[in-house]
Amino acid sequence: MVNGIKKEKILKRTNRKQNFKKFVETGYSNLELFRKFCKNDEDLLIYTCITDKELQEYIDKIKKFKTEKEQIKYLVNNQPFMNETEERFNRCISSMAKYLKGYIEYNGFVMANAQGDSSDWGAEFWAKFCKICNFYRTRWFHTNTLSKKTSVVYNKMLYKEFIYITRLSISSERKHQAFRATQDFNNASIFKLSLDGKLESEDSENGKALGEVIRDEEHGDEAMFNQVQLNSILNKALSLCKEYPEANALYDQIKDFYDKQDIAGFDKKVIVLGKIFLYKAGLVSPKILTFIKMLSSTYKAKYQISPARVNTQIAQYKSKKPVKYAFQNKKKTTEMTWKELLIHKRGEL
Repeated sequence: MVNGIKKEKILKRTNRKQNFKKFVETGYSNLELFRKFCKNDEDLLIYTCITDKELQEYIDKIKKFKTEKEQIKYLVNNQPFMNETEERFNRCISSMAKYLKGYIEYNGFVMANAQGDSSDWGAEFWAKFCKICNFYRTRWFHTNTLSKKTSVVYNKMLYKEFIYITRLSISSERKHQAFRATQDFNNASIFKLSLDGKLESEDSENGKALGEVIRDEEHGDEAMFNQVQLNSILNKALSLCKEYPEANALYDQIKDFYDKQDIAGFDKKVIVLGKIFLYKAGLVSPKILTFIKMLSSTYKAKYQISPARVNTQIAQYKSKKPVKYAFQNKKKTTEMTWKELLIHKRGEL
């Protein structure tokens, strides 16, 4: 029965005016066009679940209004309740099943990443939906069959209110089951797909693995290339350092500064010289260019730094984005690596 249900999508807004206009042009007589106008609209779906006689009563009432806008507003603000009678309640439940099918399939798919099969989870969520419907049907229309007095109070409810209750119950069940799955470490895991496993595709033999699709920030080609470039700059900077007596005398401290990549605990002169040689070795960034530009004329002359060249580099940097070299070990990025993606929100499926 579930497989035979047509999947529909409930909407907050539909093409109301155009569809309603077509119905009005029939002289308010074509009830199928009216139901088509109400289809998928969360504030009008109830009109697809009432009888022709009941529907005609509402159509007769809206004829009294002059504009189509006023007529639609009346329908929205005076919706019949979905649980006025058991017959209407049952009609609404059948209608809601079409709009919950996609929601249940999605929740089943999400849960399958933790444990089991998506179709099995879907069946469990369908059972949850039926249980909710039977629970309220009994307490609203068959209280005499209960062994003890119920605490559930009969309140008239709108179509969209009840479908919200069922959706919330299904999502709550999914979260509860997801939490239980995280406690079963032997049989459940959100790490179901390994990094070496092929992703599903038409050509499974040549399909890419997850590790090939998600970038590895630490060991990927781009990361390795950046590290080689950085090592080359550091080696060149240390080589240049030996060419100047003043800097050569501080060689060990400058090398330690490069190794630690932290200015804390270093003399100001060591930091200044260290940055000068990084620039001369080819490290270019907004911060290093600003630092070099602010150097005194004495430093610039002593270490053969051309002010005109620095200004040109700054202008070029503003016009286009150059290659970036990661000088800091601690990287701040909003893009998650494969490790973070796999452990993201464990148990909150």
